[in-house]
Amino acid sequence: MEVPQDLVDRVAALQDAIRTGQAAPAPQHVTPNTEPVVGVEAPAPARGQRPYVTAGRGTIDAYSDWEISRMVQWIKSDGRLRSEDELLAAVMDDLGFERRGAKIVERITGVIRGLEGRPK
Repeated sequence: MEVPQDLVDRVAALQDAIRTGQAAPAPQHVTPNTEPVVGVEAPAPARGQRPYVTAGRGTIDAYSDWEISRMVQWIKSDGRLRSEDELLAAVMDDLGFERRGAKIVERITGVIRGLEGRPK
């Protein structure tokens, strides 16, 4: 790919200004000769196989802490950074909970914090 001469000249002028300590030349309007690049979000890394934890059992009491912790670890396995609230929402969704009840929140949050070595 060939670099336009006006761009080469502007870079050289900026380098000279930096070397000599002078003010940089005023920027000039540049018309790009290519299509603009549209930001595309990189796909999230894939998680491993979903743990065999049946969704939709009805109540949070139907799940053991071990099952909840497996779900938390599986969700985190894609390497994406999530807040505690985002992780809670993901676990609730994967277990089939539609309402954010206090008992559900307390239980799942307790497991998340336990896995992270924080007080429940």
